[in-house]
Amino acid sequence: MKKIGFLPNITRDTNLSATCDLMGFAADLGYGVTCLSEYSQFLPSYCELIDSPNELCRNSDFIVTLGGDGTVLKAASYAALTATPLLGINLGNVGYLTDAERANAKESITRVVKGSYKIQERMMLQVSYGGDSPSLALNDVTINRGLSSRLIQCVVHVNGEYMDTFRADGIIISTPTGSTAYNLAAGGPIVRPDAKMVVITPISPHSLSTRPAVISHEDIVSIRFINNHDIVVSADGEAISLPTAADYQNGETEILISQAKYSTHIIKTNSFGFYEILRMKFNKSH
Repeated sequence: MKKIGFLPNITRDTNLSATCDLMGFAADLGYGVTCLSEYSQFLPSYCELIDSPNELCRNSDFIVTLGGDGTVLKAASYAALTATPLLGINLGNVGYLTDAERANAKESITRVVKGSYKIQERMMLQVSYGGDSPSLALNDVTINRGLSSRLIQCVVHVNGEYMDTFRADGIIISTPTGSTAYNLAAGGPIVRPDAKMVVITPISPHSLSTRPAVISHEDIVSIRFINNHDIVVSADGEAISLPTAADYQNGETEILISQAKYSTHIIKTNSFGFYEILRMKFNKSH
């Protein structure tokens, strides 16, 4: 039996009422439904419970996320490893990454079941420090000063070539998908999600001459931090552990950011184009 996995945001879907409604709809279509066992108290008896998000993605034909963009981003870090497609149902505010609103969710699921959909393959970034396993990001990798009141200093190289030393509140390294997120709020450019590029955008830079830069998706970015022990690095909002102050050598550390070998597969069942969606979401957010 084919299976549909569900990854809900319980703060957006109180008591998982919307999730259970869509599960019942999927079951009526002849599909098995799966969800994480941590939500068992809210789920119907016919739902197959799975302990980890990785296993959920591995055992589902596609995943329905119920929440906002954050829910899709969280699911992407697991689904990308198995190339499991994501169908986003928006229960949040803007929802750039979601396919449908709650009112149209059943229609979207029906279209997927009938094969009336497209898959958008979205590039991801990987960020690594030292020998640690890289973290994945669908939207962006961000570096900021954390709780410190001082500007951070970042020496940036692209493919080994010195680019600049940024003195700023932080830096955003964004995929095309993430260009409409934090990058946009920081003054970076909007990029079509199928473009082959990466955007580097400083956050409140000290110098007026410091501007966002667009580089190739094949470029490798190295960022070296100088005497900044309070820096926070995150991938799609999830903090990445960096060495403590005692572990720094010569007061410096370095991270590497490049295109990941994995990608996120987004299900699209509507006919809206990128710029049409952009206009609709902008109007909704104001």
